[in-house]
Amino acid sequence: MDINILHKVSLVLAFVMSLLLSHAHSFVIFDRTASCVRQFGCSADLVGWITEVEDIDTCQKMCDAQESCNYFTWHEGSGTPSRLFRHFCFFFSECGDLDFECTSCYSGPKTSGCPLRRRNL
Repeated sequence: MDINILHKVSLVLAFVMSLLLSHAHSFVIFDRTASCVRQFGCSADLVGWITEVEDIDTCQKMCDAQESCNYFTWHEGSGTPSRLFRHFCFFFSECGDLDFECTSCYSGPKTSGCPLRRRNL
């Protein structure tokens, strides 16, 4: 095969690869994830609670549905005092007092309070 043809083919391949790579970042989605949920408990301004809530996402959605709820705490149920509150979902208007001793508590804002995160596909 002629060296000139190989050079042209490699240039075309390099051009195609650069096009693909430059457009790879244009496939972006924005979503609200549980990334704004952290391992601590809220302990002020309680406005309600629901028992037998199986997971964090469900607790957050229940907070979304309540006008007075701006923050939630979900108790996983392991350890003390969470064993007493296993799968309880607490709703708060504010979360000013943070309880870092509750190692099986997960708290965060209602979904609209979570920032959108950019993810490249």
